[in-house]
Amino acid sequence: MIEYQIIMTLNGALTVLGIAYVTLIFNKLKSYTSGKRHAVFGPLFGGILISIGFLCIMRPTSELEKNVITLLLLAGPGVMLYSFSTLGLLVPTKRFVAQFLLILSSISLVSRFSDTTAQLIYTGVLLTLLIMVHSLLMLRVLPPFLRYSLLISSWLFVAYSWVRYFINRTSLEGMSFLIVLLYSSAVILWVYSAMGIYDYLRRWL
Repeated sequence: MIEYQIIMTLNGALTVLGIAYVTLIFNKLKSYTSGKRHAVFGPLFGGILISIGFLCIMRPTSELEKNVITLLLLAGPGVMLYSFSTLGLLVPTKRFVAQFLLILSSISLVSRFSDTTAQLIYTGVLLTLLIMVHSLLMLRVLPPFLRYSLLISSWLFVAYSWVRYFINRTSLEGMSFLIVLLYSSAVILWVYSAMGIYDYLRRWL
């Protein structure tokens, strides 16, 4: 249990870092989105929802708090979809639609394995992360290596959405460790790519 909490807390910190870089990236691009500058606050708002979700998951909360935070996190992807669509950075490609539906459909396993509210929160988090990854993939000028890193990250999030129910949080060994490693790898690749994109834009814009 302690090992799982430590690793997921580190992942949570990396997620907040990734959100910060995504926000910086679109803040950097806002001068090229005349009349749509309000949309850059979407990633920031979605990031706040993710941060709240992680805080809720990592500490005991009342049933009312869980329900409220669940609603917020499920609304988060919608807010980000609107924001990135306004910026013209969220074209619904076949790959994105397939990945979004795959993560969303993983809810079908919620009632069979663990706490429904917590898993709904995780689904909202994963959808929001997928949206942020896809928004970066929609940037027209991306170094090939960073594009491949983002693609791999997006599919790792999809895979994790289905296997996360099988994690044994009391003893993080064997298969459970590999599943957590899957999620950690997805987060690391996304954050690394976001940092690389920001550095690229900082040098050329």
